[in-house]
Amino acid sequence: MCANFRNQVLVGFAGRFVEEKGFDVLLKAIHKIAMKRKDIHFVYAGSENIAYENFYDRNKHLWEQVNAHVTKLGLLNGEAALNAFYKNLDLFVLPSRSDTFALVQAEAMGHGVPCIVTDIPGARWLVKTSGFGIIAEPENEDSPAEAILHALTRKKELNQKRPEATKLLDPSTFFKQFSVLEARIHQPRSG
Repeated sequence: MCANFRNQVLVGFAGRFVEEKGFDVLLKAIHKIAMKRKDIHFVYAGSENIAYENFYDRNKHLWEQVNAHVTKLGLLNGEAALNAFYKNLDLFVLPSRSDTFALVQAEAMGHGVPCIVTDIPGARWLVKTSGFGIIAEPENEDSPAEAILHALTRKKELNQKRPEATKLLDPSTFFKQFSVLEARIHQPRSG
């Protein structure tokens, strides 16, 4: 992946191409970004043809508008393919309309890639808590476009927040926090 995009800024996104993921909003943002900067290229890992939803067909025209600016990798199988995907990214975008806690966001941040996420419950928590990314408005293609461009100017500052994200994603930290929460839930009530 790296050789084809040597002088490009790579921005990734991943998942099933379904309405809840908000990729239609992102494709509109990509179009706006491409008008301003020619050095940014987007990489999509996932499947766009989902049998139970025709969202891809309804938004095919958006893909066509940005086709020169997006490389579709398809589904990535295996740890080596996932590691190569994240390792080559400068930013990761999660434009979801709904998400409780997106694994792709945690994977990206775990690989040292700052994230642009939609300001929705669940998706925003990791960025809001760690500072390792930027939160964009939902349903507004101008907002992720601006956030991506802004993040690229703040890359050094964002990278200083990586240790906080790494700490939040550390399984031992998670299980300690869960144990504290569990103890509070199961604490005997007086009275």
